[in-house]
Amino acid sequence: MKIIATDMDGTFLRNDKTYDTSRFQKIFEELQKKQIHFVIASGNQYLKLREYFEEIAEKLIYISENGAQVWVGNTPIASYSIPHDKVKQIVDSLLSHPKMSGDKVLLSGKKGAYILHTAEQSYKEKMKKFYKNIKFVDDFDCVNDEILKITMNFENNDLKEVETFLNEYTDVRATTSGFYSIDVVRSGISKATGIDLLCTYFHISAEEIVAFGDNLNDLEMLKAVGKAYATKNAVEDIKKIALEVIPSSDEQGVLFKIEKLLGE
Repeated sequence: MKIIATDMDGTFLRNDKTYDTSRFQKIFEELQKKQIHFVIASGNQYLKLREYFEEIAEKLIYISENGAQVWVGNTPIASYSIPHDKVKQIVDSLLSHPKMSGDKVLLSGKKGAYILHTAEQSYKEKMKKFYKNIKFVDDFDCVNDEILKITMNFENNDLKEVETFLNEYTDVRATTSGFYSIDVVRSGISKATGIDLLCTYFHISAEEIVAFGDNLNDLEMLKAVGKAYATKNAVEDIKKIALEVIPSSDEQGVLFKIEKLLGE
């Protein structure tokens, strides 16, 4: 075991966006002794992910934005943006989509995140939990940044339809990330491509990696590694491919399983 990779929301974090920090600190000290890398693999923004880990943030590895960025500590080793014309095309189609309400679209870029002034207030507040450096704009055309991910909210029963609609576009890939959300990144990019990059970077094989997840944006990553675990609250498609279903995120199943693995 050379790398442990975990999703955050619904996997590592409890529903209230916390985790057992003192318990994890002990685990992390043991990982360092054994020279095992700890990877945060999330659809979330790199800047926001660092906030969860404070003093040890620079010692962790991040596959952020569903694979659109990969960081080793403070150093970016990969970044994949969506072409500007494609961003405009997708955003225009989303804002006019019959299932869209409240302009619930966010662009996540290298410099920050962008939401329309006209977006529902509840959406703006919700996004503050996931993104730093949020800027509210009159029009997405005025955004001067490299866009890594487009994310949007729809009702749960509309997610599959909208995901299928978005995947008809070339050069991009849409996946459901749970919590009423769909994420769009550049075609060919996923958490699994981040894992593949880290294998090359650290000269290890995917068989030496353990990963944890709960939702469909974890699917490729879990298929790519040696040992894959799903939390009890995971969607069925993730449970089906997991080596084992562990206790839920609220029960801190990831920490429980890592402790077990370290004791083997």
